[in-house]
Amino acid sequence: MFKWTNPQKVENYKEYYLYLLFSSRGRIGRWDFVSGLFAYFCVLLISFSSLFLSTVMMLEFGFFWIHILIISFFGIIMFIPLMFLPLKRLKDLGWGEDGRVLIILFAY
Repeated sequence: MFKWTNPQKVENYKEYYLYLLFSSRGRIGRWDFVSGLFAYFCVLLISFSSLFLSTVMMLEFGFFWIHILIISFFGIIMFIPLMFLPLKRLKDLGWGEDGRVLIILFAY
């Protein structure tokens, strides 16, 4: 999916944010971590608004299957960046594999 591991070599913003949020390879600096968290909170805001709209549709029109699909889709989208952003930042700070896994698991 991503052929580069250096965020400074990115050519467009779509690839940059996909790399930050959904790739576990590479290392990121402090600024990349902050911009990844900002993008994550934007995705979180969009997912909560669509979850609200799907709940309204379910209650008004009875579209229960749309509600289940949206919950499962955005549940996956919200979980993956919370694992990969700290993983890459801890890799940049010099933590090993075992230390990173323990820190992330105990944080959640």
